[in-house]
Amino acid sequence: MLLPAMKSRGGSHRLIAPPMLFVLLLVGCAKVSSTGFEARASQNVNKLAMSDALIARLDDQGISVKASSVDAKVSSQVAVSTARDGFSSIVSDAEATPSLVSFTDTERGKVLSDGSIDPRYQDQHAWAVAFSDVHLTHPGPGGSNGSNSDAAVTTTSTLVVFIDADTGEYLEAMGLDGV
Repeated sequence: MLLPAMKSRGGSHRLIAPPMLFVLLLVGCAKVSSTGFEARASQNVNKLAMSDALIARLDDQGISVKASSVDAKVSSQVAVSTARDGFSSIVSDAEATPSLVSFTDTERGKVLSDGSIDPRYQDQHAWAVAFSDVHLTHPGPGGSNGSNSDAAVTTTSTLVVFIDADTGEYLEAMGLDGV
């Protein structure tokens, strides 16, 4: 199966829009405690669970991530559910590892007259939900040798889906081979 709206670049696959992303209603995102209401998102213990190798591969693709010091309004469970629903055909049973991050994507945004890019996401507060060992299928390399050069290629990859930590909305995703 080919992923829609995908751009391949040096072992990575930028997913412009997720297939079948569902909008989730955030109902019951707070609980009553002895001191009043307490956001469930503030109960997140592990804010940066990404491996150094994954952080380096994202950086190679123009996405820098760092642990966020700001509590999320959206829980990690809602972020994982949103990411899983948006890519259900790819990550059905894959383990999800959410990390609360601040990220900047220097390769996606408005191209300015001088050719530089004004990043769409700069210090964006988000959940980076990593799905390991997923099978991504993308177009073959193409070529002019006449043999099945356009055959689809399937790779084992890590899919990182960025979900806004304040609204729960899908932002972007990146497929990384070999991580």
